[in-house]
Formats: sequence, structure tokens, C-alpha cells
Amino acid sequence: GGGRRSAAAKSAAEPLDLATIDAYWLQREVARALPSLSAHDAHEKAAEVLRALGNAESTERDVENDLVPLFEYTSFDAVKRLMANRFEIAWCTRLARAQGEKE
Repeated sequence: GGGRRSAAAKSAAEPLDLATIDAYWLQREVARALPSLSAHDAHEKAAEVLRALGNAESTERDVENDLVPLFEYTSFDAVKRLMANRFEIAWCTRLARAQGEKE
């Protein structure tokens, strides 16, 4: 049997549409998970999250340990979603930013 999963838990498990990841996707995810942040703080935190996600030398546990405090120990679903798509998010974000700089 099984209980119903919350909408947030369900969204954490859903496959991510990589086409939706643009240069600001991560910032929007941070802002949604931490609504009290200013736009500037969300931008700064998104940069830290991107660094953590994209660090190829870090183990899954290292990255998760870096992300949990960035999300103020409250948004575990956001961390799960990011971890499930770690490299895809990192590379799609970097690609989108690079393309934006070229234009």
C-alpha cells in the first residue's frame, strides 16, 4: 500500500523537461523554494547552487550536503529535484548562459 505523496514530493520525482532550463531557471527554483529571499539573494544563492551541482569532483553526498544548507534546511524536495537532475541542470544552465552572452 502507500499513502498519497504531496504535490511537492511528486514534482521532485517527475522527470525534468530540459527544454525549460534557461539561464534563469535555477534562480526561479531557488526563489520558489525560499520565497523570503530578495531577487538579488536568489541570484547569489542560485550561483552557489550551480557551483555545487556542477562540481564533477564532488560525490552525490557532498553535493547534497552543500545544497541542504543553501536551501536553509527547509526545502528538501527542491534539493531532491536538483540532485535527481544534477548534471543536466548544471550543463543546461551553463549552455543557456553562454548562448545568452553570445547574442
